[in-house]
Amino acid sequence: MKKPRTGKPRPPKLAPRRRLSQNFLIDQQVAGRIADALNITPGDLVFEIGAGKGFVTEFFVERGARVLALDKDRRMIGLLKKKFRPGSGVEIAYADVLDMPPQFFPNEPCILAGNLPYGISHPLIFWILDHAPRWRWAVIMLQREVARRLCAGPGESGRSALSISVQLRCKPTYLFEVGPAAFYPRPKVTSAVVRLDFPSEHSGVETGRMFRYIVAAAFARKRKILANNLRAIPGVTTGEVDRVLQEAGIERTQRAEQLSIAEFARLAGAAASVWGAHPAFGDLPVAESGDGPDE
Repeated sequence: MKKPRTGKPRPPKLAPRRRLSQNFLIDQQVAGRIADALNITPGDLVFEIGAGKGFVTEFFVERGARVLALDKDRRMIGLLKKKFRPGSGVEIAYADVLDMPPQFFPNEPCILAGNLPYGISHPLIFWILDHAPRWRWAVIMLQREVARRLCAGPGESGRSALSISVQLRCKPTYLFEVGPAAFYPRPKVTSAVVRLDFPSEHSGVETGRMFRYIVAAAFARKRKILANNLRAIPGVTTGEVDRVLQEAGIERTQRAEQLSIAEFARLAGAAASVWGAHPAFGDLPVAESGDGPDE
């Protein structure tokens, strides 16, 4: 007979590897809340990034999910294979998702789940977004400050170029926070769980080169007003900046974090109208994937 869960955290027997940014979740209440956030119905397929010892995987299985559990630590693969025998509904694969061959992907849309390692959370976020058609929705855990940036709306603390990049491609929802005591070893930061729903309500926004460049320029110096950040673009004049802002219907004293995605789209359209033929824009670098000084 299976012993009842006590809810008391127990550290895993295998030592976490720092080079893999491993912090194992050991709190059963948190694992249950994550599983509940996935809204699993029996037969759903869950694509789990970084399954580790299968601590959270068990909760997915209990709710009737089929699970594709991936991990890049061969030690964990051995443990997972002992824990989930054939017929358990869990398929186990050794893989680094950032360099994963196409044959590892299921042939059906699935629910994505993962505790994203702090050190590579940004690349993993954009890997998830790049493969958005594969996911029905996603529930991920990451550092609280990064989670806040993902979800921050206009005027909210943490609004950044990352917020814009993510919200263009999905709808993020901040669910709950997870303290350091829920992990082994204890991290020095608080984590948070976020749900990503696809597609974004902003999926129809034109996000060409000018849009991406304007967003990067607007957030380049967060303490500066929008007009000053745009004026810092090489080769443009104060008069041109004022004209762009006027055409977009945006006050020059506003800051980038106050703007909605629709306002950034208007700003980019006005910038293309005023600067579209400007020779200085031909060779300007464009920040990709939400990267920028504020990140």
